[in-house]
Amino acid sequence: MGLERNHSLTIGMETVYGDGGATPTAMPVFYSDARPKLELTKNENPVYGGSLGRNKVFMGKRFVTLPAKFFLKGSGTAGTPPEIAKILKMAGLEEVDGPSDDVYKPRNTGHESGAITLNLDGVQYVIAGARCEKLTIPIEAGNPVICEAQFVGLYAAPTAVALSAPTFADAAVTPPIAESMALTIGGNTHIIPKFTLELANVRGMRESINSATGLKQIDIIGRDWGGSFTVEVDANNDIEYWTNLLAATEMAIASTGFGAAGNRIAISTSTLQLDDITPAVAEGMNLYEVTFRINKHATAASELSITFT
Repeated sequence: MGLERNHSLTIGMETVYGDGGATPTAMPVFYSDARPKLELTKNENPVYGGSLGRNKVFMGKRFVTLPAKFFLKGSGTAGTPPEIAKILKMAGLEEVDGPSDDVYKPRNTGHESGAITLNLDGVQYVIAGARCEKLTIPIEAGNPVICEAQFVGLYAAPTAVALSAPTFADAAVTPPIAESMALTIGGNTHIIPKFTLELANVRGMRESINSATGLKQIDIIGRDWGGSFTVEVDANNDIEYWTNLLAATEMAIASTGFGAAGNRIAISTSTLQLDDITPAVAEGMNLYEVTFRINKHATAASELSITFT
């Protein structure tokens, strides 16, 4: 069989963990490079004998990981959640619907799970109880945003199922270009070629001898959220960034967003703390390559928010 030419990826949110989800919708996957990987616990079966060869193994606990790439874009209608909202919720974000916007902020309890159905030329994989272990959102000047997600979920044997073409509710919506974002760091506007959010979650594996695969549930038990950005050195960050680094200052990020109405995306946080600063040079300009962390806050929306309007 050659490299698949037909593929689809749909997600349905689960009411009860591992129930397989309902009302699956197609995700705006950018590449056909979503490839499931079976993670196995292997146990040796030692057999007496004079051979120096390897023992046969037998399989124990198992689960699935799945990488996927997709465009970050809105639904086309302000106040209507985008299709990728399901991925954001699986990554530990809570959806707050407003009449003219949809805001996604961290949640500490009641994390949602989904069921991913991936069909590669008639070979179908269903990953129930899926959560997003890591979501990377790289915002680069002049380009659409191609997010990278790493899912983890329960294992089920693949089956042969004819591919049915998915329907995209936002098929006519073009991903917005990162420009005119009006993003500020610590209240200052800089020249920023790239700003990347890395929403890395700490996973907990709940094992059970009563579960079919030895694994009852995959939970989100912590957040190691942060990211990086590249910024030109100017009068507002030449010394101040070093001072903020050593003083462990928490800085605010704010933006009006990029894109048009119905497809406009903005990010904000009040708890960005610099982790490291590295001087660099590009295009004849002095730069800082900065890594940062996003700290906890009593108000989840202040910790981080992604807003679609």
